[in-house]
Amino acid sequence: MWTTLTLILTVISAISISGQSKVRQLLQNERVSSYDLTIEPETVEPGFHEHKLPYFYVALSAGTARIRYPNGTSEVIDYKPGDARWGIAERHAVDNIGNTVLHFVIADIKDAVKPPS
Repeated sequence: MWTTLTLILTVISAISISGQSKVRQLLQNERVSSYDLTIEPETVEPGFHEHKLPYFYVALSAGTARIRYPNGTSEVIDYKPGDARWGIAERHAVDNIGNTVLHFVIADIKDAVKPPS
């Protein structure tokens, strides 16, 4: 629950600063927390947010995002509707560098098992 709350508060903080993103919780139970997220064009996320759990997301719209990491690296991803990706527990920022609204459904996986090291 605290991980979910941390993510919600972080995203809400970004919303209040940028005014150009919206997040809505879809489902919350003991195994998963899921959200609907939209990011308006030209939105730059202030700072970084943290995923404390592995997560899965699906793009519901086409668009281009720049993902920035605390170590100074970044990557540009061109999304198509239906693109699905898996993310590890990490910190990053998502900027919409395209001219369309980015729309995602994101699910934090609460009971994910770490692979053996």
